[in-house]
Amino acid sequence: SSDRMFSSVYCALAINVVRMDAKIEFSIGKRQEIPSKVINKKTLKLLRKLDIHTYQVNGNPYLQIQNPFNCSIMKKLTPIFVISLFVLLLTGCEQDMTTRSVKGVYEIDVPNDMSAAKGLNIDASMQYENIFNESYLAIIDEDKEDFESAYSLYGKMDTTKSVIANYAQLQVDFFSEGVNVIDKGEFRSIRINGMDAEQIEFTAAVEGVDSDIYYLMTFIEGEKNVYMVMTWTLIGNKGEHQQTFVRMADSFREL
Repeated sequence: SSDRMFSSVYCALAINVVRMDAKIEFSIGKRQEIPSKVINKKTLKLLRKLDIHTYQVNGNPYLQIQNPFNCSIMKKLTPIFVISLFVLLLTGCEQDMTTRSVKGVYEIDVPNDMSAAKGLNIDASMQYENIFNESYLAIIDEDKEDFESAYSLYGKMDTTKSVIANYAQLQVDFFSEGVNVIDKGEFRSIRINGMDAEQIEFTAAVEGVDSDIYYLMTFIEGEKNVYMVMTWTLIGNKGEHQQTFVRMADSFREL
């Protein structure tokens, strides 16, 4: 039944540890912090049986919800409350972003806790980093016609694939020569703001770095350019940054 489905979702949520935005506070012990349109007195009485803890890791606020009693009691919660709480938590996890642009050619949303950088990639037209939580962004843009001409000249162009699929494969193959790829996913063909794109995730070991690195790379075909949007972090931070990396890539727009 739908009630059972929602209660299962809530019970799964109840044992998770969720990264929260610093501006979001949620405490069962303070009724005024729970949206009045979502909760009623009966539900509040049940929720006070939950144990909620907040703490910080590297300055980032986290919320832990523990359910010390049988999850069957969650069936008494209304589906609308479960949905609303889930949305509240997801909203709190999203980082604030600012739109950044380069050369009047493209723009992308970048988390406010990342600052402009130099030296991440010599060919990049945009570079941002947060050295404290180990998140990085570098974007390369190239003339599409020049790429097609050069790649075709050397007989490398696979005419059965799109321009951006060829570009993505070339860049990943070239990048893989300088690292030890441990785990690599498959290319996903997607659309980003009306443009064809290819996206891939992989993990690699890099010389001189103690931890393995998680990469999300997105290749986008614009009207006159092709773009390589690289985001990466330590593998241990993948869970913290993965969705932010996806949001960044999804926000890419040509000007």
